[in-house]
Amino acid sequence: MGIDISSVIDKTLLSDAWALKLREHHFIGPHILGIEVTQGIQYFRASSHLTDPADRGPNNSLRLVAYKTAWVRVYVRAGWGGLVNLSGNLQISARRNRWLPLWVDLGTLAPQTPGTVAAQTLPDYATERGTITATLNFIVPADDMAGTMAFKANIWRSDDATATVLDSETVQADVTLLQTLRVRGLMVAYNGANAAGNGTLNIAAPTVGELQTTAAWSHTVFPVQAEGVFSSAGTVTLTVPLTGAPPNPGGCSAGWITLNGQLAAAKANDGNRTDVVYYGLLPNGVPMGPVIGCASNGVTSGGVNNGVTMAHELGHFAGLPHAPCGTPGNAAYPAYEPYDPAGTPTASIGEYGLDINNGGIHQPNEKDFMSYCGPRWTSIFTHQVLIDNAIFAPTTTQPRFRIPELYDPWLWPWEYIPDPAPPPWERWRDRLEDLIMRPVITLIGTFERDASITMQHVMRVNAQSTVATGVPTQMVAELVGAKGEVLASAPVMRIPADAHGGGGCGCGGGCGDGAAHRARRCAGR
Repeated sequence: MGIDISSVIDKTLLSDAWALKLREHHFIGPHILGIEVTQGIQYFRASSHLTDPADRGPNNSLRLVAYKTAWVRVYVRAGWGGLVNLSGNLQISARRNRWLPLWVDLGTLAPQTPGTVAAQTLPDYATERGTITATLNFIVPADDMAGTMAFKANIWRSDDATATVLDSETVQADVTLLQTLRVRGLMVAYNGANAAGNGTLNIAAPTVGELQTTAAWSHTVFPVQAEGVFSSAGTVTLTVPLTGAPPNPGGCSAGWITLNGQLAAAKANDGNRTDVVYYGLLPNGVPMGPVIGCASNGVTSGGVNNGVTMAHELGHFAGLPHAPCGTPGNAAYPAYEPYDPAGTPTASIGEYGLDINNGGIHQPNEKDFMSYCGPRWTSIFTHQVLIDNAIFAPTTTQPRFRIPELYDPWLWPWEYIPDPAPPPWERWRDRLEDLIMRPVITLIGTFERDASITMQHVMRVNAQSTVATGVPTQMVAELVGAKGEVLASAPVMRIPADAHGGGGCGCGGGCGDGAAHRARRCAGR
């Protein structure tokens, strides 16, 4: 990587031989300072802006995922020759098989419009990083992003018809992590009062296509592949408006708790699957506010085309509490100085973000989408939490390879002992136990502020008995026989209710164990 030393070396003190040597190493003439590869947020020269060393990371160390579009930004310098216009290209290659060190040429990309950049000698870091036209930019298609990847940038003077390469640099990236967003829609129809309370509305449920469209923003900010999996688990009909105020900041109002109770029942009736995220999708026109989305009862919900709310609520499902802006929020969320006061997190994203849809730059002082403040983007913290997150069923693009075993053909099958031994049956048995559909009794209710429980649904269904986001409580649900004997029992699981509010900077308040209103869901055989 070239290093700009023009600020510390006086060219007039160098001999011609040394000047030529430095020019050959691109210290004097135009050269590449570095390459950033991003799918939404990325480290690049973090020490130039993050004042706390604990917040920094090496260039390009925020993990990339397979089959998601990436932008490659090439940072250039003019050297001592003064301002110069440069152009270039990007050569892409990949190694798709870890066992065969064979690099495959994926092609050469031309830079995005305008195709040139005015290289300076010592540009301001924040101006350069925060201005998309201050770099040569290349878009790598999602289909090419897989395996161990190499990105080689070449630059030349834009007025050079021969395109004589002045400098080249190559960076490699591990793009073997494959994560997929799988959303199963619980479609909500509305048949109830209008916002004024002087009439009724009858609104049809949304479609799977609208579910997919609403998830577009989640696909942009989540570290997942471009293609998601979307399906419908059926329709429920809401009969009450969602206009009530929450009992506490960050909580869900009574109407949302009622709705999510219905959605939890529909989820249980669908088998309570653990390989998808259930999301209740409301049509446009349903009276709602100030809360515009809610996660409770093991489901999340929000309106059609409100992509930020969907990402926020799915973030709760992935285990993310609210980020600390307008609320105490997640105690683990760091302060990113200088964008936050020292030791006081305010949900700053911490690094420069980039929207892969249009090249828009997001400044490090913008706010995490899990907060109640804006403008919103994904953060260093949230990106790292969502890497290898079970919600996305993480796997690898690398094929599995095993050396064929040689064994004595005269052995009886029961005499053959494989080496290494296969995975223990207990592991597969336990996994099957988690996934199997079995007859269960599902109880869905709300634990009120006064410690009473309001039951919403009691059903016999065939479903997976695991409550993925539940926390066991000291309460136990018992199935009692005709003579009072206990036939079966299971712990009551607690699931906090977290809301997303509308208007201005979004929702506002605490979540998790700080919520006064919590939805509970339990399953007993």
